[in-house]
Amino acid sequence: MLTEFFGKITSVKVLVIGDFLFDVYTLGKVERISPEAPVPVLLVSEVNELPGGAGNVALNLQSLGAEVSVIGRVGKDRAGERLKELLEEEGIDIKGLFAQIGFQTPLKNRFLADGQQLMRTDYEIVTKLDGKLEHEIFLYLETQIRAFDIVALSDYGKGFLTNTLLQKILDLAKKEGKRVIVDPKGADFSKYAGAYLIKPNNKEAYAAAQMKGEREVEDVADKLFELVDVDYLLITRSDKGMALFSKDNRAVRNYPAVKKEVVDVTGAGDTALAALAFFLANDFSFDHAIKLANIASGLAIQKVGCRAIKLSEIAKAMLEIDPINKIFWENTNIFFLERALDDAEIFVLDLNGYQDISMEVYHLIKEAFSLKNKKKLLVHITPTDTNKDFIHLLASMHEIDFIFARKDLSIPILTTI
Repeated sequence: MLTEFFGKITSVKVLVIGDFLFDVYTLGKVERISPEAPVPVLLVSEVNELPGGAGNVALNLQSLGAEVSVIGRVGKDRAGERLKELLEEEGIDIKGLFAQIGFQTPLKNRFLADGQQLMRTDYEIVTKLDGKLEHEIFLYLETQIRAFDIVALSDYGKGFLTNTLLQKILDLAKKEGKRVIVDPKGADFSKYAGAYLIKPNNKEAYAAAQMKGEREVEDVADKLFELVDVDYLLITRSDKGMALFSKDNRAVRNYPAVKKEVVDVTGAGDTALAALAFFLANDFSFDHAIKLANIASGLAIQKVGCRAIKLSEIAKAMLEIDPINKIFWENTNIFFLERALDDAEIFVLDLNGYQDISMEVYHLIKEAFSLKNKKKLLVHITPTDTNKDFIHLLASMHEIDFIFARKDLSIPILTTI
């Protein structure tokens, strides 16, 4: 089970390089139309400020448990200063955020009423990175890159990641044996040559391959590998999930999307990039890392605006996706349970001695469910050679949050029972 791999998670070090944006969310209600023009009047109740772009990648990595440092650029303006403050407040190392004179920190202000986006105003001028600053950034990178387990590169096409800087980053990373995974921008992917993995969305992949939508995704991947020298290509395909291709073996591996209600797609790509970097840095296989990134991005689209996803949220989502994940056998690592509980209290029902669903067991479970209040219902049952089917059947019941299929409950996480 995928849950077994949660126990190997450690606080990896991740370097995020790219375009840092300043996101503003202006929230309120619309109750009338303006008498001046046929437009809604937004009565503002709240204004939220968040790091966007590469900043959102950094926040998601920190939320997952990584130690994060960033390299990027801001302007000498209020948005740039506030962006640095927000990142630093979350414990992210911002020494690599350089201020460029004459550059305006890209700012996106989204206006929302009752969770629906009315419009967005952008304040930005795409400005090429200053040559002197580019050299200073690269010298800084040279002194830092050895300390990191993986590099996440977030390109939003705002002029920071020049072709020269990109090639310097990728050449240095290769020299130091560091994997670089890239969220690309633009139709020319050749500038990412030497990356470990690039993660375009479906539209970006087809545009870069200069192919129309009716062509098979396998054809697109073949063309992209001709255009850019990378080890892996991961195409995110919205409701079709993700498709992974390798340079050595072009066979496609599809990962279906996690079906969730779409509230806002803003930042879902950032979340997927962060999750991939985090789990690959923890030496998860591609198979496991992509499945977890899929879950993380599925959670991101259920929230309004850019929001960092926690390990606890991924753990809870895994319980919903596959009830078997509720079962904690004798050899199952308890780390996953700690994340899934997320400080919740536990109500324990002991079903030792029962071998099958009966009316008595059914009523015991229903009674425990009614008594648990806001606690999590944990069923304890000692596994035997004859009751494994019964344990799996219990896992399918929505009333039960967790099943401890172990001899006893004497483990630290359950000392509060």
